[in-house]
Amino acid sequence: DVRIGSADQPARSRIALGAGGSPELRQEAEAALGRHDTVRSVPVIVPLAQWGSVGIAGPRDRVDALGRWIVLQAAILQPPSELRICAVLSPARVGAWDWLKWLPHVRAHSPDDDGELVVGGPAATALLEGLLVEVASGSQAPGRRTLVVVDGSLTPDARLVARLLGVAVAGGVSVAWLAEDSASLPNGMAAIVDLDSAAARLDLVEVTSGVTVSGASADGVPLAVAEATARAMA
Repeated sequence: DVRIGSADQPARSRIALGAGGSPELRQEAEAALGRHDTVRSVPVIVPLAQWGSVGIAGPRDRVDALGRWIVLQAAILQPPSELRICAVLSPARVGAWDWLKWLPHVRAHSPDDDGELVVGGPAATALLEGLLVEVASGSQAPGRRTLVVVDGSLTPDARLVARLLGVAVAGGVSVAWLAEDSASLPNGMAAIVDLDSAAARLDLVEVTSGVTVSGASADGVPLAVAEATARAMA
């Protein structure tokens, strides 16, 4: 699970008063208990392995900051033996994500190879198709998941994306999709995060259940912090 922000949320526990007693005292007690119905500043969590995909939509700088935070948490909490990280990026987005190459979770095949940090449409298609082949053949190492960051501005083939999202949970794949707006997200996203353009706020919708968290404070990591952290893990 990764944290994407914090918000006031309903308490999971309730205290019920027994019958009887003074009406005035009951009213006072109920008012006191009611003040605890909401818990302040609760972490807003995205269970990536359980949901399989999350679409992050909004201004590019805010989307990249939250995306970096999600990836860094996953990399810090899980060793490379349990998590592989891939990214498919447009040339315009490389500067915000080049730091990924320092993570040991991003596999390179030679010293001059960026491995699973690929740029451009054809390379993105090849990587996503390769993931599907791995899922279909069951060749991914047991107990090891793959987190793939997708720059939605590349507009990968819709059928390829639908297949990947359809097998994500069962195939041990989690997708973090970066988009300019929620309307451009592909069908099949398990959850959608809408980032406010004017403030560090977000709305989260879990698509299947319709459960929504609105007006949460949005987390994010500056590029310099992401790069320094990744270099320290190299």
